[in-house]
Amino acid sequence: MRNQRGFTVIELMFVVAVVGVLARIAIPMFMTHVGKSKSSEARLNLEVIKKRATLYYYERGRFPQGTSAVLPGPDGDACTNAKKTFAPTTSWNTDTVWSALDFAVGERMRFSYHYQSSGLKSARVWAVADLGCNGKQVVYELYLEGRSNGTVATALIDPFNSVKPAIPTADTTVASNSTTSSSTADAGAGASNAPRTSSSSSSSSSSTSTSTSTSTSTSTSTSTSTSTSTSTCTGNGACKK
Repeated sequence: MRNQRGFTVIELMFVVAVVGVLARIAIPMFMTHVGKSKSSEARLNLEVIKKRATLYYYERGRFPQGTSAVLPGPDGDACTNAKKTFAPTTSWNTDTVWSALDFAVGERMRFSYHYQSSGLKSARVWAVADLGCNGKQVVYELYLEGRSNGTVATALIDPFNSVKPAIPTADTTVASNSTTSSSTADAGAGASNAPRTSSSSSSSSSSTSTSTSTSTSTSTSTSTSTSTSTSTCTGNGACKK
């Protein structure tokens, strides 16, 4: 009968360690893949909203103003339903912002959608869901910035993507032009006021000089006449006028 050799304790520990490492790598990747598949709804709907908001800006030069209702329901409330999704709702059509964007979804959804404008040319849209119904919410964000040349800069923040795009900044071109025009106008006003001040000073000096000359001349004449009259009276022994 042949001798049968089993695994040693070291070999078993090595196998367990390898399995543990593989599981540690594979399980998060699997969960990420599941999360991405569930969140495809958010990416698709945010792309639709981006196109509708861009078209709205092209036509009106601004985005819809205000804050939308959170639809189809509060963040995370989809987990309270039996199918872990929101039931279709008609509230999209009664909300002023969503109706302005002509956006509505008529099927079951996992995400709640928000819209908020922070100016005529700035808006933010985000979608929130608790995909695993474990209290950990996933948030997709869409940033919209209108430009003075009529284009719209956008950025979509994907929580499952480690590479984050740069968030567009507000366009300050219009404000800069206004400031430059105002500075030019102020400079022109200052230049036009300068000659008036000089003219006023000259006029003032002229008046003062004339007044002084007249006063001096009058005083001199009066003094001379008085002196002559006094000399005549003294020479004749009698005062003759």
